[in-house]
Amino acid sequence: MTLEEVGFELLDPDDYFPCPVTRERLERRGVVGEHPPTIGHDLYVALAHRLDGKWRTGFPEDVVGGRDMLLAVAADNLARLAREGELAINVGDGPSGLPYVVIGHDHWLGSSCIFLPELERFLARELGGGSFCASIPHRGSMIAFREEGAPYRAEMRAFIAAAEAGNMNPALTKELFRVTSSGVTPLVDP
Repeated sequence: MTLEEVGFELLDPDDYFPCPVTRERLERRGVVGEHPPTIGHDLYVALAHRLDGKWRTGFPEDVVGGRDMLLAVAADNLARLAREGELAINVGDGPSGLPYVVIGHDHWLGSSCIFLPELERFLARELGGGSFCASIPHRGSMIAFREEGAPYRAEMRAFIAAAEAGNMNPALTKELFRVTSSGVTPLVDP
């Protein structure tokens, strides 16, 4: 089945990108029926798309029968933007001198980078081996670092909060996600 067969002949599929939205945003929209997929921490997968030069947000559930295909296309579109250098990638030193990565610094789709295909492999290249955590404090960026245990995660939470103080972008979550080869899952510290 193609996107055209599920009703997307009017919009260019190359203009769709995944983006996280809060439960409050979902409730304001008044979703009836099947909810969009969640990534945890009360965040859901929406679709950003360009229409008439403006960004609009919709949900994969708006496409009858085409949700999985559209989400896959949207993730591939995001990977294309990253490959083309449209999403800034910066590596810095965090607490204890350990590296962290900021992807999409203040780009409207920065937080969407949590949906990048093969994110774990990219982080291994940038940060070295091990397992990884990601933070999407607002829509303008995704911050990732090596998972060094609960004390280090607490240091990184404080580091991220200090770095994000005064940011005017709408808040998404202060919570962390674990990045694996299968994608992201919510990380809950006791």
